[in-house]
Amino acid sequence: MRLWLEHHKGDDAAAVATVEAMSSGRGRALNAIPRPLLFDLDTALKKAGNTALRIRLLKVLSADSYIPDDTVLPPDAFKQRYATLLFAQGQKDEARAVVKSIREPAIVRDMLFEPGLRTLFGPDYDFRALVERRNAALKRIAQEHPDLLEPVVIRSVYLQILGKPQEALQILNAARAKIDVPNHYSDAQHQVIWFWNEWASAETMLGKYDDAVAAFRQATSKQEDGGANVSQVINLAATQLQFAHPEAALSTLKAFDDDSRSTSPFGEMQFREVRGCANSRLGHADKANSDLEYLQQHEADAPAALTDMLICMDDVDSAAASYIRRLQNPEQQAGALIELSDFADPPVQLPSYPGQKVLKQLKARADVRAAAAQAGGIRHLNVQDVSY
Repeated sequence: MRLWLEHHKGDDAAAVATVEAMSSGRGRALNAIPRPLLFDLDTALKKAGNTALRIRLLKVLSADSYIPDDTVLPPDAFKQRYATLLFAQGQKDEARAVVKSIREPAIVRDMLFEPGLRTLFGPDYDFRALVERRNAALKRIAQEHPDLLEPVVIRSVYLQILGKPQEALQILNAARAKIDVPNHYSDAQHQVIWFWNEWASAETMLGKYDDAVAAFRQATSKQEDGGANVSQVINLAATQLQFAHPEAALSTLKAFDDDSRSTSPFGEMQFREVRGCANSRLGHADKANSDLEYLQQHEADAPAALTDMLICMDDVDSAAASYIRRLQNPEQQAGALIELSDFADPPVQLPSYPGQKVLKQLKARADVRAAAAQAGGIRHLNVQDVSY
């Protein structure tokens, strides 16, 4: 593939020119390019500080003609990057036009807290209404593409965000019988683990621990990206920890003793945070501190993982310092502000998770509140605090 070769040779100018050429006509050639390659190209340009090439690339990837073949979602992540770049260049009207075209809740939620772009939204922006519109849109998309599992999975996430986990389970259950039908869902190989992940998430929201664990077990038995499952093993352990079963969490994480389960730097941070927290809750201080040390040394790989570990260990002062560092970092402050913001009451009151009391203390601390205000301030979102 020409684009891949140009990018991996470091000839990014040629790579961007190739992207532009592939977008000519109806852009069908570009639509077939895997999105991870395009993200990698933009990330490389950002690291190199090549703003001019980034603007050219992201302009193409934000155009209406770019409709990636590998997802039913619009290319809003590229639009977010483009709007951020335009705003930083002082082109606020152009950035506002791009922002108005973005429809995906995950992207909009981040922009509501990003430095710069957040000013393009009013203080009373109705985020819930956006999620409701996208839920309706995904319902239509699922009906138009009965051979795809992805829109069902994404819509189940939206329903959970809206505080409707039972409805999420209903649409997942309707699709369940078709998963095992050969070739019914053309994307089943990739989407099935996320199908069970969202099933487990909805059960968790309803407080049904055993059903959530059973759903996660369905996912952990399946491959992820051609290798042993990683994401759902970690998510299962985190859920076991959430329901005050640290021994079960550690047992689940023993799956990583098998060298076949390789993790990304981000995944390694998630794994160590959950394992370290479980050990801390069981009083295994040496083991917990070993993972804490790793998290501190690799903080840049997943800053929130370190914060969560410190919260779990009831280290209020260190957790506050972690939050303040993130709130003072333009690349990290949006995530920190989301964690400190207020959300709607859950449909079912779940057991207190490790560190919940500490998080409440952190939200009330004067130094954390001051840093949050300096970063733009928290918001109240009338939706559930769901990871997506």
